[in-house]
Amino acid sequence: MPERVKIVCEGLHDDAFVAALIRLQRLPEAADFDRGDRRRTRGKDQVLKDMRAHLTSGISVVALLDYDARSGAEFGTWVAGKVDTAAPVETLEGVRDTFVLRHETGAVAIVLGVGHIDGIPAELARTEGGNVDEYVLRMLLDESTYAHASELNELPYATWRAKIVETRELIVRNGLLAPTAKQLCRLPHVLTAFQGAPPTLMDKLMNAANEVSRLDELTDPLRSSLVRAVEHLARGGG
Repeated sequence: MPERVKIVCEGLHDDAFVAALIRLQRLPEAADFDRGDRRRTRGKDQVLKDMRAHLTSGISVVALLDYDARSGAEFGTWVAGKVDTAAPVETLEGVRDTFVLRHETGAVAIVLGVGHIDGIPAELARTEGGNVDEYVLRMLLDESTYAHASELNELPYATWRAKIVETRELIVRNGLLAPTAKQLCRLPHVLTAFQGAPPTLMDKLMNAANEVSRLDELTDPLRSSLVRAVEHLARGGG
């Protein structure tokens, strides 16, 4: 029988992303993700502490961590130092933005660097600081998904898209940096009837993407990477 595989992540959007994938049956049954453990939403520092505790106890784990401003190779080395793994950082063959860290206890951490996705036009947002909010914005920019998202779709898609462009231009015209994906994800609260918290927005969009058969495409490569990582550890992969 496959081993259960613990998944940890750092933020509320990440939490909602993983929970929705499990609910919509897009992750292997071996995925072990308890949303009741609120420690996962305390930011990167707390997640790194949790990872170190799991590895020291001999428990393997899959972790979703935002790249933020670090590059791929630099990011993997930085995480390894934080969780006390001395072995060289490896990659999972054929899986993008994935770092395999081996602990002296024999436990393994597979770290997925989140962000840096394709499909977000440069004229809308900066995306060099990778995080899961890029997936939220990608779904908001997908017309069929947007059209199936209640509350949001009360504002026609063409108007919504135009308002994003206008917002970016206004910010830049005032001498500020172009907005990030994270900043633009706040616009639904301003421009539509939507009043839910950030995780609710993620959940709503993933439900809508699933209804129009766009979920897999719009949540890749992170979804596919997560599937492969869970399957690898569930098979006892080291």
